[in-house]
Amino acid sequence: MKAIIIPSIATVVSLALAWAVIRALAKKLNLNKKQTILTFCGVALVLYFGGAGVYFGAYYHATEEARSYLNSTEQVRVTPIRSGYLFDGPGEAHAMIFYPGAKVDEVAYAELMHSLAAEGLDCFLVRMPLHMAFLGKGTAGTIQSEYDYPHWYMGGHSLGGAIGAIYCAEHSADFDGVALLAAFASKKLPDTMSLVSIVGSNDQVLNWDSYRGNQVNNPQDAQEFVIEGGNHCQFGDYGMQKGDGTAQISREAQLDQTVPAIMEMIE
Repeated sequence: MKAIIIPSIATVVSLALAWAVIRALAKKLNLNKKQTILTFCGVALVLYFGGAGVYFGAYYHATEEARSYLNSTEQVRVTPIRSGYLFDGPGEAHAMIFYPGAKVDEVAYAELMHSLAAEGLDCFLVRMPLHMAFLGKGTAGTIQSEYDYPHWYMGGHSLGGAIGAIYCAEHSADFDGVALLAAFASKKLPDTMSLVSIVGSNDQVLNWDSYRGNQVNNPQDAQEFVIEGGNHCQFGDYGMQKGDGTAQISREAQLDQTVPAIMEMIE
């Protein structure tokens, strides 16, 4: 959330400076009050949409290796769908809807989805508007209305996990469990729901105080799995994330521990 607040402060400062400049010009050009206000509104709109375009237009891109996992194999068929991608493996009973982290290209999680699907958990990788999960929180409901599985799970990384957990809390009857990667539930989840929380010990993006404080919202039998030497960004494949800690294990090693931890919850 810090990254969202900072542009807002910058916008306020910019608008204050713009108002001061416009008032000075209005006196020189003999503009009346209405003309001055209209000029300011025009400048404000330019600053707002220009700033928003710059902010949301900058995001973490998936690597070329990550994109290679959009190709189907004998085990997993990858299909583009309206809301993202479906990774359809040999399983038929279990499916997970996955929300990406903030400002991260959803394809960065393609290898994780491919690996889970190969283990029997079909995965829906969601494409979020402007790469922000809170703008597409209800996408899970749309997917569930279009596909039929006996058992549904929610998964997500960072902000995507937090938003997914909120959606699960509001629609708890529709899900059997939640897999949170470097994320936490800010609303109470019922004890009837399974939950696995997977974090990297070197994660410096996750707010650890909030993570610990919100564990009261976890189901009674929630499981926590700490990947020693793992960090925040290695749950996906999009390069180093600003502010993150340096991983002491490879991304592949972190993935190799993430997949069985999620599958253990499913099984």
